[in-house]
Amino acid sequence: MTKSKSFKSLADLKDIDLFDSKKLHSSSEPIQKNNQSNNRSNVTEVDSNSNAWSFPGEVRSIKIASSQGTADQEESYQKRLSWINRRESDLSNSEAELVLAQKTLTADRKSLDNSKSYLEKEKLKYKNQLDRLSQLDSMESRIIEREKFLNTKVNDLSEKEKELKIYETKLTTEIKKIKNNEKKVLKESELLNLAIKRQGKTLKEITAELKRTSILNKSLNQQIKDSKKRLLQAQIKIEALEVESQDVSDKPNMKFDNFELIQFLIKNGSTARQLGYLGNKIAICGDGPWHKKDFNDFLKAKGFTPMNPSNSSVDIAVVGRDFNEEEVESQLIAREGKKIHFYSQELLLACIAAKQNPLNNPDSYDDLLKEFAVDHPGLRFLMDNFDFPWPLPNISDSVELVFYSDGLVEQSPLVSMGYHVGIERGLEEGERRKILSNSFSGAYDHLKKWFVDSDEYMARWGKPNSRRRLFQMSHHIHALILNRRSNPSMKYAVQDWKDDLVWLKKFYKPYMSFKWPILK
Repeated sequence: MTKSKSFKSLADLKDIDLFDSKKLHSSSEPIQKNNQSNNRSNVTEVDSNSNAWSFPGEVRSIKIASSQGTADQEESYQKRLSWINRRESDLSNSEAELVLAQKTLTADRKSLDNSKSYLEKEKLKYKNQLDRLSQLDSMESRIIEREKFLNTKVNDLSEKEKELKIYETKLTTEIKKIKNNEKKVLKESELLNLAIKRQGKTLKEITAELKRTSILNKSLNQQIKDSKKRLLQAQIKIEALEVESQDVSDKPNMKFDNFELIQFLIKNGSTARQLGYLGNKIAICGDGPWHKKDFNDFLKAKGFTPMNPSNSSVDIAVVGRDFNEEEVESQLIAREGKKIHFYSQELLLACIAAKQNPLNNPDSYDDLLKEFAVDHPGLRFLMDNFDFPWPLPNISDSVELVFYSDGLVEQSPLVSMGYHVGIERGLEEGERRKILSNSFSGAYDHLKKWFVDSDEYMARWGKPNSRRRLFQMSHHIHALILNRRSNPSMKYAVQDWKDDLVWLKKFYKPYMSFKWPILK
């Protein structure tokens, strides 16, 4: 057997005459027809395992092989072509896979570069956080040193107070001595007078005694003056020590407007989610004590979304110490029919630091909330103008104003303060409206004439500048118009009431949200 030859491409086959189709058909066609069925065992075989062609080793002659194997060689040739095509297809697929693999490697390399860049940024952030932590540690050390210094000052003050008490004791002893000396002088004077009477001394002797007495008195007076001077100096020292004591006692009370201290306190405090405000927008009305930009950065770091006022989707608001009443009112108007929670900057940051939200249950924290509002202009504005619990519900939705007629009350507070209409007793327009303006602003609230009947009745008139006060005044005048308009003799009075009711509406603001009386 001859060694089989392996072919890798179509070009290798074309170089062999045995696979030339023209030669095969021209030289061996008769033999192929006669011996096709008898000589199939002598044709070339395909080695399926090695994918190579091989020829029989014992071939008698080229003619016999040509005549007997032509048909099988043709078939083998077609199979070889088919195998070559498949091989080329496999190579194409392999090449496509290689291209895809190259693209994948390129994408992986890009992803690796991005990861490297991200890690570099994270490394920088981590370094910044370490620097910030170092600053906070330094701040904490300064606070500890300050506390030690204050403790030292307190101890020094205690020592000074002890010294002062000792000095006061000595001073009291000296005063007693002076009083005893005064008594001795009086006794000596009495004895001198008695001796003069008894012994009848001459005028010179008496004069000499008087001089001595005078000198003694001067000495005593000088001692008294010196003692008074020392007493005055002691009082000045006492006052100075009291002032110093007050300064020392005031220093430990850290102010709540320290920017770095607040950052330290809220660093590990609650987030918006933990306070029950996940995803909530929050309206910022004014500044103070922190600037609006700095405060917004605080809120963003804790998961809040700061917004400008007049936003209907905002159900949380912060009013600063330096605020604009129109901004607060516009936010109330935007939330008409819905509830809104109002905080001061200090209150919200205290909630974050303490990890508690008192507005979730304001009744339990009533005293605490009032403490935050004591000296806060923004919260006082809300509490003085709206007679509502905390948090502030929307006026039109949660607190309905009901007008009660005066009933058996002889006269209203307006009449008690001199408000009269009509021809006979009526005041001039300017005087009437001055009384109405002062009644609304509360200028008369401290006068006895303003309070009539009972506290229960006066509660209907509400607080100064409040919607309750304006509601009661407008509906009171409207009720007078309805009750008197059918009386012809009251037509001038009714007209004055109508004019005053129209003028009074200038105090009405949209956030008050009650229906103004309609004149028909």
